[in-house]
Amino acid sequence: MMLSDITWMEVALVVLAYVLLIGYHAALVSRVKKNPLKTSIGINNQARMEWARNIMKNNRDILAVQTLRNLTMASSFLASTAILVALGLMSYALTSESVQNFSHALTRLGSHHPELVLFKIILLICIFLMAFFCYTLAIRYYNHAAFILNIPVSPENETQVQKVGAVVNRGALQYTLGMRASYLVIPFAMWLIGPEWLLAGTLFLLVVLYRIDYKHDLLG
Repeated sequence: MMLSDITWMEVALVVLAYVLLIGYHAALVSRVKKNPLKTSIGINNQARMEWARNIMKNNRDILAVQTLRNLTMASSFLASTAILVALGLMSYALTSESVQNFSHALTRLGSHHPELVLFKIILLICIFLMAFFCYTLAIRYYNHAAFILNIPVSPENETQVQKVGAVVNRGALQYTLGMRASYLVIPFAMWLIGPEWLLAGTLFLLVVLYRIDYKHDLLG
């Protein structure tokens, strides 16, 4: 790639977008560790633990199977979608004519160099592959939870309940990471148009994520 084709304005916009995304998620991780009940992630983890306790102590096996089946089906669908899109982007990236003919009509600040476009497409491929990996891990944990939920347990056996809840929460974490990767497609796909669109997509995404992560009062 010819570095001379990249303007300082483009570098500044891209770096700012990366800093905003990384800074937001670093702050979120810190809040989840220090004060989880101030975030939707912590509240949902607690709710899933209570769900596991209720299922195991009241022998509601049918409800548990239906819930885990729905979660598994959703993860399977999203994993299939992610890998199909990744393969489609790979096919596009391997066609040099497609990259060279990509339109930059909507940007005035970005580089038009084909190798930079190819880099952006490869980045999108990596994001979709990461989403696929997370969704498949979620399926693994949900299937494991379905097995251990049927282990006989006395009402006083809180340790087993905690184990089941932890497995379900791990599956939910992987599902959440897969969704985060899917959300990241928005700004990075807009980067194909130009760096100013990357920043706009990043700001839009952060507003949406803030409402998801911190507006936990909406869950009630």
